[in-house]
Amino acid sequence: MGKYLIALQLAVVGMGTVLITLYGLSLFIRLNSRICSGKSSNKSLKKQKQEEKANIADNKVIEKGISASKVAVISAAIYSYLDKEESNYQIISITRNKANWKR
Repeated sequence: MGKYLIALQLAVVGMGTVLITLYGLSLFIRLNSRICSGKSSNKSLKKQKQEEKANIADNKVIEKGISASKVAVISAAIYSYLDKEESNYQIISITRNKANWKR
């Protein structure tokens, strides 16, 4: 019975040591990532990239009289309308109709 008790103690001490070591390692990695990543600079870089993309989209003219922002608004409106009906339609392209609607 003495051999089994020693084996049990050894197993508990070994597993406890491994668990404490892994927990300490996870804390070290978490602290190291917070210190080295610089979250504020990453957020500002992401925001700056989004602003650049928005400026590029605002300056593009898809077709004479239609800017990229108008296309974005139209596609968002169509998507929200189609999403309510749970249809399988997808927006592939948006083009101006050449027909004159005014009578």
